[in-house]
Amino acid sequence: MSASSQWNQQTVSFPAGGAILAHHFVKFDSNRAIVPCAATTDIPIGVSRDAAATGETVAVIVGGLGLLTVSAAVALGALVGTTADAEGVTLTPGAAATAYVAARAFEAATADQDDILVQVVPATNIALSA
Repeated sequence: MSASSQWNQQTVSFPAGGAILAHHFVKFDSNRAIVPCAATTDIPIGVSRDAAATGETVAVIVGGLGLLTVSAAVALGALVGTTADAEGVTLTPGAAATAYVAARAFEAATADQDDILVQVVPATNIALSA
Protein backbone atom coordinates (compact mmCIF):
# COMPACT_ATOMS: atom_id res chain seq x y z
CA MET A 1 0.00 0.00 0.00
CA SER A 2 1.33 3.42 -0.91
CA ALA A 3 1.42 6.54 1.24
CA SER A 4 -1.88 8.41 1.56
CA SER A 5 -0.34 11.55 0.04
CA GLN A 6 -0.15 9.60 -3.24
CA TRP A 7 -3.84 8.65 -3.26
CA ASN A 8 -6.33 10.64 -5.27
CA GLN A 9 -8.68 12.12 -2.66
CA GLN A 10 -11.41 14.71 -2.77
CA THR A 11 -11.69 16.19 0.71
CA VAL A 12 -13.89 18.86 2.23
CA SER A 13 -13.37 20.32 5.71
CA PHE A 14 -16.19 20.87 8.19
CA PRO A 15 -16.49 21.59 11.92
CA ALA A 16 -16.83 18.46 14.06
CA GLY A 17 -20.14 18.30 15.91
CA GLY A 18 -18.79 15.58 18.21
CA ALA A 19 -15.72 13.41 18.72
CA ILE A 20 -14.63 11.98 15.37
CA LEU A 21 -12.38 8.94 15.01
CA ALA A 22 -10.05 8.73 12.02
CA HIS A 23 -11.07 6.44 9.15
CA HIS A 24 -14.76 6.20 10.11
CA PHE A 25 -17.97 6.98 8.23
CA VAL A 26 -19.42 10.42 9.03
CA LYS A 27 -22.63 12.32 8.32
CA PHE A 28 -24.04 15.83 8.74
CA ASP A 29 -25.92 16.83 11.88
CA SER A 30 -28.73 19.41 11.74
CA ASN A 31 -26.17 22.26 12.04
CA ARG A 32 -24.05 21.10 9.06
CA ALA A 33 -21.37 19.85 11.42
CA ILE A 34 -19.82 16.39 11.02
CA VAL A 35 -20.71 13.57 13.43
CA PRO A 36 -20.05 9.81 13.32
CA CYS A 37 -22.67 7.62 11.66
CA ALA A 38 -24.71 6.07 14.48
CA ALA A 39 -27.10 3.69 12.67
CA THR A 40 -26.86 1.27 9.77
CA THR A 41 -29.49 3.36 7.98
CA ASP A 42 -27.52 6.64 8.29
CA ILE A 43 -26.47 8.25 5.02
CA PRO A 44 -22.67 8.74 5.11
CA ILE A 45 -21.27 11.78 3.34
CA GLY A 46 -17.76 10.34 3.45
CA VAL A 47 -14.94 9.02 5.61
CA SER A 48 -13.02 11.04 8.20
CA ARG A 49 -9.36 11.39 7.22
CA ASP A 50 -8.20 12.26 10.73
CA ALA A 51 -9.54 12.32 14.30
CA ALA A 52 -11.08 15.54 15.61
CA ALA A 53 -12.63 16.81 18.83
CA THR A 54 -15.90 18.74 18.98
CA GLY A 55 -15.46 22.15 17.36
CA GLU A 56 -12.23 21.25 15.55
CA THR A 57 -12.06 21.08 11.77
CA VAL A 58 -12.22 17.61 10.27
CA ALA A 59 -11.25 16.67 6.71
CA VAL A 60 -13.81 14.36 5.13
CA ILE A 61 -12.94 12.20 2.12
CA VAL A 62 -15.96 12.56 -0.16
CA GLY A 63 -14.43 10.84 -3.18
CA GLY A 64 -11.35 8.92 -4.17
CA LEU A 65 -9.23 6.59 -2.08
CA GLY A 66 -8.81 6.53 1.69
CA LEU A 67 -8.52 4.31 4.73
CA LEU A 68 -11.61 2.94 6.49
CA THR A 69 -11.78 1.00 9.77
CA VAL A 70 -13.95 -2.10 9.38
CA SER A 71 -15.93 -4.14 11.90
CA ALA A 72 -15.27 -7.58 10.41
CA ALA A 73 -13.63 -9.35 7.48
CA VAL A 74 -14.27 -7.64 4.13
CA ALA A 75 -13.49 -9.15 0.72
CA LEU A 76 -11.60 -7.32 -2.01
CA GLY A 77 -14.13 -5.49 -4.18
CA ALA A 78 -16.96 -5.71 -1.62
CA LEU A 79 -19.61 -3.01 -1.35
CA VAL A 80 -19.23 -1.31 2.04
CA GLY A 81 -21.65 0.60 4.26
CA THR A 82 -21.68 1.80 7.85
CA THR A 83 -22.32 0.05 11.15
CA ALA A 84 -23.90 1.79 14.15
CA ASP A 85 -20.29 2.45 15.26
CA ALA A 86 -19.39 4.25 11.99
CA GLU A 87 -17.15 1.37 10.89
CA GLY A 88 -17.25 -0.30 7.50
CA VAL A 89 -19.20 -3.52 6.93
CA THR A 90 -19.87 -5.62 3.82
CA LEU A 91 -23.29 -5.02 2.25
CA THR A 92 -25.00 -7.63 0.08
CA PRO A 93 -27.85 -6.48 -2.18
CA GLY A 94 -31.11 -8.30 -1.51
CA ALA A 95 -34.56 -7.56 -0.15
CA ALA A 96 -34.75 -7.25 3.65
CA ALA A 97 -33.42 -3.97 5.13
CA THR A 98 -32.28 -0.58 3.82
CA ALA A 99 -28.65 0.59 3.96
CA TYR A 100 -26.32 2.81 1.97
CA VAL A 101 -23.26 1.71 0.00
CA ALA A 102 -20.65 4.42 0.58
CA ALA A 103 -17.40 2.66 -0.40
CA ARG A 104 -15.87 -0.24 -2.34
CA ALA A 105 -13.04 -2.28 -0.80
CA PHE A 106 -9.74 -1.89 -2.67
CA GLU A 107 -8.12 -4.45 -0.37
CA ALA A 108 -9.36 -7.22 1.89
CA ALA A 109 -9.70 -7.10 5.68
CA THR A 110 -9.35 -10.18 7.84
CA ALA A 111 -10.48 -8.89 11.23
CA ASP A 112 -12.39 -6.32 13.25
CA GLN A 113 -10.59 -2.95 13.46
CA ASP A 114 -8.49 -3.49 10.31
CA ASP A 115 -7.92 -0.30 8.31
CA ILE A 116 -8.33 -0.98 4.61
CA LEU A 117 -8.02 1.04 1.43
CA VAL A 118 -11.44 1.89 -0.03
CA GLN A 119 -12.85 3.96 -2.84
CA VAL A 120 -15.28 6.42 -1.27
CA VAL A 121 -18.39 6.77 -3.43
CA PRO A 122 -21.63 8.79 -3.16
CA ALA A 123 -23.99 6.97 -0.78
CA THR A 124 -26.44 4.78 -2.68
CA ASN A 125 -29.54 3.27 -1.07
CA ILE A 126 -29.83 -0.51 -1.49
CA ALA A 127 -32.02 -3.24 -0.06
CA LEU A 128 -30.03 -5.87 1.86
CA SER A 129 -30.42 -9.60 2.04
CA ALA A 130 -31.45 -11.04 5.41
